[in-house]
Amino acid sequence: AIKATSGGMLPKELCHSHFTSLTVKNAIVDACRTLRADGERPNIDIKDPDVPLVLALRGWNSGSYATASVYRCLSGHASLHKRGYREGSAVHKAAMKESLASGLL
Repeated sequence: AIKATSGGMLPKELCHSHFTSLTVKNAIVDACRTLRADGERPNIDIKDPDVPLVLALRGWNSGSYATASVYRCLSGHASLHKRGYREGSAVHKAAMKESLASGLL
């Protein structure tokens, strides 16, 4: 799943964030298909993606061109306020807390 955010003046083709995120997703999936030996299109899970991405679009500023940056979302799909919350009691005493692990990244 790709979440698109935008700022500044963008071309009219990129103003709709849902359409832009679908276009970028299709481009990434098509690139993955060309790299696969079988040529199959990979399956996409919108609810629980393996690699969540964030697309940041920045519009024209003082004559410079618009830019797009794709970032890997390290927090996953879970909310950050749930960091450190573990279900069940079968957690090892020496297990690293998620907040410490994210700080190391």
